[in-house]
Amino acid sequence: MADEWEVTWQGFQLSRPDGSYEFNPTYTHTARFSGIDANNDSILSLDELDSLSVDWHNLVSCREGYECSVSAFSYSAAGGVDFTGFYGYTYPGDWGTTDSESYRYVVGEAFTWTLSGQGNEGQWTQDEFTPQTIETVKLISSVPEPTTYAMFGAGMLLLAAAAKRRKQQ
Repeated sequence: MADEWEVTWQGFQLSRPDGSYEFNPTYTHTARFSGIDANNDSILSLDELDSLSVDWHNLVSCREGYECSVSAFSYSAAGGVDFTGFYGYTYPGDWGTTDSESYRYVVGEAFTWTLSGQGNEGQWTQDEFTPQTIETVKLISSVPEPTTYAMFGAGMLLLAAAAKRRKQQ
């Protein structure tokens, strides 16, 4: 079983197609990821990653008809979370056209959403990281240490022995 973490970034420079932008200190993005640090180097790397979803978009395991990828990933308590990922899909639009929607995630740079197709050209948003962007990482679930299982097993054996002894009396 893998450890699971949740990371929240708060405070982004919001850029829009009309040229407007503003810093919003309460705007957030959230990601969840899990994996096992198999080589015990205190860094979870791309090859040790089991799952990664950003704002409910699963970047590791796509649904049929969707594209997703994680081209870089790293997490350590000292260095924080760093990854580059993509999530997108294409679907039939009105009047026989094809529309597409995509999300590009580059931690430390920007999270970008783009919509293209019939009448949708130029629709995009870009949420840019700034020095004021705050990253918060918390461990959601952890794999118990082997000694925890050993103590649980010993406790169960003691309970079984006590129950057997009572039954014999």
